[in-house]
Parts: sequence; C-alpha cells; structure tokens
Amino acid sequence: MKTLVTYLGAAALGYLIASVLRSKKDNFSWTGKLLALVVTSLVFSMGLKIGGNEEVIGNLGQVGLYGLAFCYIPLIVTILSLHVVRKLMGYNHQGKRGVENAGTFEPDDESNCNNQGASSSSLSFFKSSSFRYLVAVILGFLVGFFGVIKGQLISYDVLNGALGTFITWALLLMVFLVGVDMGFDGNILGVFKSIGWRVIVFPLVTGIATLVSGLIIGIFIPLSFKEVLAIICTFCWYSLAPNIIMNAGYVTAGAIAFLANFLRVLSSLITIPLVAKRFGWLETVGMPVAASMDVCIGTITESTDKTIALYAFASGVVYTVLIPLIVPIIVG
Repeated sequence: MKTLVTYLGAAALGYLIASVLRSKKDNFSWTGKLLALVVTSLVFSMGLKIGGNEEVIGNLGQVGLYGLAFCYIPLIVTILSLHVVRKLMGYNHQGKRGVENAGTFEPDDESNCNNQGASSSSLSFFKSSSFRYLVAVILGFLVGFFGVIKGQLISYDVLNGALGTFITWALLLMVFLVGVDMGFDGNILGVFKSIGWRVIVFPLVTGIATLVSGLIIGIFIPLSFKEVLAIICTFCWYSLAPNIIMNAGYVTAGAIAFLANFLRVLSSLITIPLVAKRFGWLETVGMPVAASMDVCIGTITESTDKTIALYAFASGVVYTVLIPLIVPIIVG
C-alpha cells in the first residue's frame, strides 16, 4: 500500500506542476525524451539484474521452462482476449468509441508507421522503441553475466542493492514524468470521467485471461494447486510477490513466479510498441498487469497516448492493491 501511495503521489505532483506551467508547455518538450531515456535505463537494469544472478543463470532448465510457460501463454491469451473485448465494446484501434471514432488511425512515430512509405517494416523496427529496449536488455544481460559471474568485478549483492536503489528512484521519476505529460494535456480528468465504469473492464479481462490460462498450465506441471494459484496471482509484481511465496516455504514456486513475472514485464516493455501497432492500443494495458502503473507506463504512454495511460494506471492500481492481499492468503 505504501508503494501505491508513493506512485500516486509522484503522478499527482507531476500533474499539478504541469497544470501550473501549462501556458509554457512548449518549453518542456524535452520531458518526452527524458521519459524514453528513463524507460531504456530501467530495461537495461533489468537485463543487468538477471544476467548477474548466478542462481538464475544456473537454473535455467526446468524452472526456466515453467517460467516461460507461465509468462508467454498468459501474455498471449491476455492480448487476444483484450483484442476481442475491445472490438465487442466498440473501441477503435486507438481506444476510442462512439463519436470519438471519427477520423482515421494515424499512429505516432513510436508506432513505427512511415506515412510516406519510404522505409520497409524491417527498417522501421530498427528505428523503434522495441528495438531500443531489446538492445538495452541484451547489453544489460551481457554486462551482468561477464562482469559479475565471469569477471567477478563486483559481487551480486552489492550490484543488486545499487540496482534496487536506482530502480526505485527511476520508477518514481518515470511516474512523475507521466503525471507531467498528463498535466500539460489539461483534459485528463474529463477523459477519466468519460471512461467511467469501463476502466474496470480491461483489468478484469486481464485477470480472467491470466488466471484461466495459468490454471490450464498447472495441469501439466508437478506443482500443487496452491503453488500454481500463487504463481498466477503474483500478476507481475516480481519484486514482492515471489518473495512472499518463498518465505512461505515454496522456494521452487517462488523462483518460477519470479522468472515468469520478470519475463512478462520485460517482454511487455519490448513488445508494447509492436502490439500497439498491430493489435490496438488498449491491448497494451493488460500485458504487464500490475507493472502497467509503474515500470511499463512510460512505454505505454510513449507508444499510445495519455488516455490509454489512464487505463494502464487504473489497471495497475487494481492489481497493486490485490496482490499483497491475495497472495499471502493463498500460501498461508
């Protein structure tokens, strides 16, 4: 709950400051570039964290296989489920409905559409944020693996502590910048009111898709129902929920949960721009589940718009409140 209040406070502060400075909005165009830089640095840090962890690297067999299954199957099912629900509810590609559907779809630069047709789709990918994030995580992994495990230039405990501090402040800065972006827009509260109850639909679909697909996976692996349910209900809060599971004595389940959540957040960061372009903007909201309000909200904002960021933030809030309540009950 403290984390939730902190993030809400950072976003609110950014919104208030930008509201006061709205008339000078043009002088702060650099905030968008700063947001992209912060997101890239977070992706690099995540790659560094997993690449330098000898225990994770040394157990990429069975645990890794289960982690992959709990990551990618629910992720794909979530995207497809949100895609179907979006269309049934009458939302267009950009997440607008009714009278808002007027006009044509014009993706921004980060959506990797070249309106002049000068570049091929492959060249567009190399200019996209997806490619930037992919390079960042690979570089982070290599630095961690060769610097910590092979070169032993620094102990992983020291590195992990430093990364923890950096990630905490980077997340706060990112949420603050998203709040600034919304504050400069000036119409966010009105948009939130217009969304109304529909803002709950997408986190609900995300939860059902993740839960059902995860339970099906659990049928085929040698874990108890309690362990499987606990893994599913971590909902991408990889820094908290897996530790709760491990502290309850389910070490293997905790390791699988960490890897599955970490990979889902990481994969979401890399693929959100592509999903926004190929499937739809609202489909990106459920990809990182709880991380849609912090780690991934910068990427979602960058790849879609501020209205979709509101959906993402609301979805993340729902799961940030639920996870610390339900995971201890399941393993307890």
